[in-house]
Amino acid sequence: MNLKKLASLALALCMVFALAACGGESSTATDPPATEPAATEPTAASEPPATEDPHEGLTAYDIEGAATVYLPAGGETYYEEQTDPLPTTQCGVNIGDVNFHLGIIGMDAYEVAGVSLPETVEEFSQRSGPQYDVGEGQEFAYDEYGNYCTQFTRDGRDVYYAVRVREAGTAALAFSCPEGTIENYNPGLWISLVEIN
Repeated sequence: MNLKKLASLALALCMVFALAACGGESSTATDPPATEPAATEPTAASEPPATEDPHEGLTAYDIEGAATVYLPAGGETYYEEQTDPLPTTQCGVNIGDVNFHLGIIGMDAYEVAGVSLPETVEEFSQRSGPQYDVGEGQEFAYDEYGNYCTQFTRDGRDVYYAVRVREAGTAALAFSCPEGTIENYNPGLWISLVEIN
């Protein structure tokens, strides 16, 4: 199974568990952009000064009207609408062996599942979906970019995983790269720049 399908499946399972979780249970991260991005893979750079445009040096990837993601050049987008077990959008960008994935759940999925939208990212992070995705014992916290996130390593991949709660639903955003290389990227910044439609 390729990386894109594996990431889609993992996030789809996360969303299913999140929706199935009790509404009473309590329930959005990357290194600075390179000044000269590689043609095939994201590259590291020092953190930009506060006066710089955080989008500088990044390419805007418009994904099928679902979201705009800002990453180094050379990536390829993917998009899939899922209806089973619940309606979700699984999409993202692959750049070499790096993946940036979004699992987006709209209000229609919450209505079908008969559960309430979490009120906060803290509440959403504690629901069974995100907990299933990140693994037992993972702690979420706010990063320097305002993302509510956690970082872990699984199956030879470093993962920076963040959650968002919007009026129109929820989203899980995951940046993954080969184990031991996450310091070469800026997942916190890149996740903070994502615009979900």
